[in-house]
Amino acid sequence: METTTKISRKDNILQSLAQMLETQPGARITTALLAREVATSRASNAVVIRAPGCVSSIWASDCSMLSLREILVVVSMAMETTTKISRKDNILQSLAQMLETQPGARITTAALAREVGVSEAALYRHFPSKARMFEGLIQFIEDTLFARIARFAADEGTAETRIHNILSLLLTFCDRNPGMTRLLTGDALNGENDRLRERISQFYARLESQIKQVLREAQIRENLKPSISAAALTSLLLAAVEGRLAQFVRSEFKQSPLEHWDIQWPYLCANLMMPFGVDDGFGSNAPV
Repeated sequence: METTTKISRKDNILQSLAQMLETQPGARITTALLAREVATSRASNAVVIRAPGCVSSIWASDCSMLSLREILVVVSMAMETTTKISRKDNILQSLAQMLETQPGARITTAALAREVGVSEAALYRHFPSKARMFEGLIQFIEDTLFARIARFAADEGTAETRIHNILSLLLTFCDRNPGMTRLLTGDALNGENDRLRERISQFYARLESQIKQVLREAQIRENLKPSISAAALTSLLLAAVEGRLAQFVRSEFKQSPLEHWDIQWPYLCANLMMPFGVDDGFGSNAPV
């Protein structure tokens, strides 16, 4: 549901959030900073707002810099009362919180119900199974990341820049959402429904496809080719990123996936692309 309104305090909050995401690229937006921004803003134009039942659609292209909890806080501030945040979103927020605060633990519906403050029967009125709750978080991850990844892939920058942006986006999202990182590494899915692991595999397959496409487009855009096959190179890049996520989970979220990334990336991309006609050392007919 969308409604166009005259500027009010709730609209001002959303506009201020969008403005901060634009003017502070790469920065983490805290609710304290947002409150200060709202206090000094002078917004005057009408805006479009969305109902909270579709949280992932709110600033989906930029909200990787925020955690799910922070996004829900902003939504609650934007609505007339906090009770207008749907119970479904509240359940997903609580699930993400438990994944973060109980590393290594298996989340049961009984424990989740206690965290939310409802009965198990109430949980099942919103989700038919625990697997569907996990799928709700996975859907949030996909909606948040792939909206922005599609924009990166379509940018006019070099292949190296676009791939760096895609991988950095994933690492930043996981740094801001530790609990969801447990889903992306499969750590939280042990003993859960097989289709959840298949869903995560599909996530990485989709990400792999996006990176391969960027590598292939470099042939036309930049007259460059991957130094090894696009498939082999993409596999190497994703292995590096997935390894960082595994370290993050194994350290119980103490070792950030962004740690040393800024100095490690130049080593990863040193032999990323090469001009056509240059011997790659693996045979000039290596597939791309």
